[in-house]
Amino acid sequence: MTRRTPLAARAVAAVALVAALFPATSMAQGPERAATLPFVSPDGKHVVYVRDLPDKSAELVVVDAGGGNARTLARDPDGTIMGGWMPRGREATYVISHGDTTLLYRIGVEGGAPALMTRIVGKSLRLSNDGKRVTYSVGAWTRSRLTVATLDGRGARAITDSSASWFNMAWSPDDKRIAVTRLDSTRALAVWVMDADGRHARAAGAIPDSAGRAQWPTWSPDGKRIAVQVGRYDRTDHSRDRADIWVIDVASGNATNLTPGDDAWMDETPSWSRDGKTIVFQSTRSGRFEVWRMNADGGSPVQLTH
Repeated sequence: MTRRTPLAARAVAAVALVAALFPATSMAQGPERAATLPFVSPDGKHVVYVRDLPDKSAELVVVDAGGGNARTLARDPDGTIMGGWMPRGREATYVISHGDTTLLYRIGVEGGAPALMTRIVGKSLRLSNDGKRVTYSVGAWTRSRLTVATLDGRGARAITDSSASWFNMAWSPDDKRIAVTRLDSTRALAVWVMDADGRHARAAGAIPDSAGRAQWPTWSPDGKRIAVQVGRYDRTDHSRDRADIWVIDVASGNATNLTPGDDAWMDETPSWSRDGKTIVFQSTRSGRFEVWRMNADGGSPVQLTH
């Protein structure tokens, strides 16, 4: 294939993974994706997110913690971009996918020329909190191995077998564990936690089937809890889609819905603030996807982007 396809188009090709890989599917009939996939900076001063454009391209945008002073840092004509952060929060990071190859860049929060950090053959790459290692999946979207390597790609080691598919990885604050979305051979979707070498792998908590399927984990700053999105999606009628932000206690597995209710909106892709007091997430509460912030107990949601 000579032409790279947009990330959403690749997801459509794997129908069972649409909701898992792209929360609240980005198909044309779904909500407008004005601001999605937010990540809070380590110093708590900024939030980086993705803005999808009508021509199927996407931009990486950064705003101050309160939602103001938006500026575009990077653009990907193929719409595969996703953001992140360097350890001190002075630079954002972003990944762009070219087929099975993923490129990781860093760029200053005020913009400038991006710097290529690494290039790996794999998907769903995430940088560790100390900036020294990466985790990514190798294989097909339906069967892959979770892999860990140093930033330069040396010492790459698969820490799972390929009996399932792994994506949406998140390093624990001390980089000793990884939380990850797991899709098994029966298409059951759940969040798992394991040591960074693959040991002690287990499901993070029990989410009721009636609530939907869990994915997209993010760690609390103390490493004791994981916030996830839990959703139910109807690909033929998006008015029936529903997703909430849940918090799982890692030790006990107890799970709590932070955004319960009957409203037909989607609260997804949580990112915990570094002081542990708030969670930033994407939501359709305003009719299209924008970035919101709420207290870590689920109270006082505030819209950050408009």
